[in-house]
Amino acid sequence: MVAAKKNQQKARATLKDIARIVGVSPTAVSLALNGKGSLTAELRSRIKEVSAIMDYHPNSSARLLRGARSNAVAMIINYFNNPFFRKFIVGLESVLVPAGVTYAISQTADNLAREQEQARKLAELGADGLIVLNCSSHFEHLQAVVDSYSIPIVLMSHTLQNHFHAVQADNIRGGYLATEHLLSLDDRPVFHIAGMAGKSGLENRKR
Repeated sequence: MVAAKKNQQKARATLKDIARIVGVSPTAVSLALNGKGSLTAELRSRIKEVSAIMDYHPNSSARLLRGARSNAVAMIINYFNNPFFRKFIVGLESVLVPAGVTYAISQTADNLAREQEQARKLAELGADGLIVLNCSSHFEHLQAVVDSYSIPIVLMSHTLQNHFHAVQADNIRGGYLATEHLLSLDDRPVFHIAGMAGKSGLENRKR
C-alpha cells in the first residue's frame, strides 16, 4: 500500500518539462524565471504562467552544486530555552523574511564539540553564512569553516580576539552601571555570579 501511494505521487516539474511545453530551451526558462536575459515580455510571461501551472520549484540541491546561493543562514546558540533569543529571533526574522532569506537554528548546550560539529554540518548543507554564539575562546573550527566553505561568520554576545565580526552589548559599561546601582543601595556586600570562563562578554562584565 505504501509503495502504491509513492508511485501515485506527482512527479516534480523540471526546467525541461516547462521548456518542452513552451517550445523553448531549458536555458531560456531559467533566464525567464530568474529575471535575466533578453527574452520578450510575452515569452517571459508565458514561461512564468506555465511554471505556475506546473507548480515548479527550483531544486535547491542542484543550485548549490552550481555554486548558487541558498538564500539561507544558520544560527548556532547555546540553548533554545534561553529567553534572550525570543526577541533576537523576532528581530532576525524582521530582516531576513522581507529579503527572501530563510534560516535554521541549532543549539550546542555550551558544548565545544557540538559547536564544532554543527558549524561544519550547517556549512555543508549550504548556509550562506553563520551567526554564532560561541561557547568558548576556541576559534580554529570556525576559521576552518570560513576557509573551506568561503562563507562569513558573525559572532554575537562574545568576541574571539577580533578574528570575526561580532555584535555585542557594551558589557563593561553595563557591569559598571549595575555595580554602581547596587552600591547606592543599603550597605551590603556585592557579589558577582559569572558564567563559564573564556567568554569575552562575561569577562568584560567583571571588569
